[in-house]
Amino acid sequence: MHPSAGMVGKDKLPFDTKKLDDLDVSNKIYFDVVFNPIDTPLLNYFKDRGALTVDGLWMMIHQGVAALETWLDKEIEIDEQDLKRIHNKLLKELQNV
Repeated sequence: MHPSAGMVGKDKLPFDTKKLDDLDVSNKIYFDVVFNPIDTPLLNYFKDRGALTVDGLWMMIHQGVAALETWLDKEIEIDEQDLKRIHNKLLKELQNV
């Protein structure tokens, strides 16, 4: 088992990205669950090759909404603009960590 790869202070990946060089990443989406840093080595690798990437902060936001829905036993509707505002606010907060 490898330690959490990509987290702050653990920016070395547990494998050589050259093994991925033959992949066609165009028209594909790559998601990383790591949210600190936002730009992980793996996301940067795919971004640099033209793939669409999604940072781990989005996962944390959606997990938080789902947890709150479970806790309140009701659906919570948050529009896309509000989700983007939450993401931007959390990004700013992470810069101070």
